[in-house]
Amino acid sequence: MSRVVKNVWQRYAANDCLAGVFSAGECAKIVETYSKKGWISPEIRDQPDTEAHFRPRWILSSDPSANWIFERLEKAVGRWNDAGFNFKIDLYESLHLVCRQPGTDTGWRSDLGTGMGSRGRLSTVAVLSSPNAYAGGGIEFVETEFGAPKFETGAGDVVVYASWLQYRFLPVTAGKFWTLSTWWLGNRPLR
Repeated sequence: MSRVVKNVWQRYAANDCLAGVFSAGECAKIVETYSKKGWISPEIRDQPDTEAHFRPRWILSSDPSANWIFERLEKAVGRWNDAGFNFKIDLYESLHLVCRQPGTDTGWRSDLGTGMGSRGRLSTVAVLSSPNAYAGGGIEFVETEFGAPKFETGAGDVVVYASWLQYRFLPVTAGKFWTLSTWWLGNRPLR
C-alpha cells in the first residue's frame, strides 16, 4: 500500500549523514598533507585566519592534488541530492580544512547569505577525526519541521544539509576536531 504524501516536503530529509565517504586512512592523509602546506588562503597568506568561526583554516581551491577529494564528495552528494531535492548544482566552493579545538567556539549560523552565498543549495562537512581524538565537538541543527537530528559521526562521514538550515559546531573540550567543509551552489540565488 502506498503512502499519500500531503506535503511535498515530507519526501525529503533536509540533512543527513553519509557514512564512510572517506576511509580513516584517507582522512589522516588529508589532514597530514594539507595542514603542512601552510596557510594557503589567498586572503591570509602566511598567517592563521583569525576569524572566530574558522581558526585555524586552510583553503584548498587551486591545489590539483585535492581533486580526488572534490570528486569523492561530488559523487556522494550528487547521489543524495538526486534522491531528494534534485537541485541543479552548477559549482562548488573551495574546501575549507578546519581544526576546531578548545577555545574556538562558534554560535548558530546558516550558510545561505548574500552574494555567492545566496546561490547556496547544499552544504557539507566531512568529519576527519575519529571520535576518540577529541571530546565535545560535532554539529547540531536548530529544530525545524524536519526535526533536529544529532548525528553520531566517525572519521570519513559527511554531514550534508540544506544551506538554509541553522546549525552550529558544538564546543570542543579536548583534542582536535578536524573537518572539511564545502558549499554546493546553483547559478542563481535561491528563491
